[in-house]
Amino acid sequence: SGQTTGNMIPVYSGNTVYMGHANTVDLETKLAATQNFYRRRVALAEEMDFLKTRNIAYIFYGPEEIDLNATNLSDLTQLYPALSKVFDNGTVKIYKSP
Repeated sequence: SGQTTGNMIPVYSGNTVYMGHANTVDLETKLAATQNFYRRRVALAEEMDFLKTRNIAYIFYGPEEIDLNATNLSDLTQLYPALSKVFDNGTVKIYKSP
């Protein structure tokens, strides 16, 4: 998720996030990596490795993340076909990483 959304996910789900509040360890690096992911600035294989090596099981895709995408894609599977959509309420989508 983006940084703002990442602040709320643990509160409501009990799950940890890759990046959240301003005190996140190595925040600048994680913020850049998150922006790269949502904008697909690196190769597909590298992004899939990014998810795997950081144990990222789910990807949150809501209004903040759509803005991070910069192309306003409505579905992340257009960038990452290996992702599986597990939730969609029209505003928020959640994907499971491979």
